[in-house]
Amino acid sequence: MNTAIYSLNGGVGKTTLANRLASVNQRPLVSLDTQDGGSIDLAKSAPDNAILDCAPKREHGISVVESTDHLIFILKDVNIINVEHYFFIVRDELLVLKTINPNLSVFMQFAYNYQAQSVQGKRIQELAKKIISSLSFVEFGLPPYLKNE
Repeated sequence: MNTAIYSLNGGVGKTTLANRLASVNQRPLVSLDTQDGGSIDLAKSAPDNAILDCAPKREHGISVVESTDHLIFILKDVNIINVEHYFFIVRDELLVLKTINPNLSVFMQFAYNYQAQSVQGKRIQELAKKIISSLSFVEFGLPPYLKNE
């Protein structure tokens, strides 16, 4: 089963997480991001159990969920102008992706630069969980079959 890593934003650690998960779990890594020499067309021909590293483009999210049932979605966590609005946009995007693939399971991660120890960071995390965890197909964390250490 392939696992895609996606976000609406660049600079949130998608490629870093994809490389790490592929290495630790000994899975093939397939870059779908043209900035890294990849192509979205590779999603459908990716080898079994691949980690798919998507570009932060909506069409990549839509295209990749046609090829996999598991999506790791990385949330932006800093420099958000309207935090609540951003998380509602993310929730709506997830609903669109679930409509495209009814078997989709989403695993949410905060970006690597998330300031979890700060008061503001904890508030952002709690707000995200409150808004997004209302979706039954979303969990916070990594899929249970992947190790990150």
